[in-house]
Amino acid sequence: MSFMIGDQVQLKDGNGPCMTVIGGLQGGHLACCWFDGKELQEMTAHKDSLISCEAVDHNARMLQAIINLNRQ
Repeated sequence: MSFMIGDQVQLKDGNGPCMTVIGGLQGGHLACCWFDGKELQEMTAHKDSLISCEAVDHNARMLQAIINLNRQ
């Protein structure tokens, strides 16, 4: 599956939060971030270890709004 910046993803195993893709890295890895209610968190994961996140929570929507503002 191919993901773009701003897409909502989560780890295939279902563990962890819904994250927002914030960039592509070498070797098929993606930079992702999420807001845990207190701080912005970041991680990298290979694109094959991610699926689309179906449950987009309030924090993910807030992060998406910030990304959209930065694109303008």
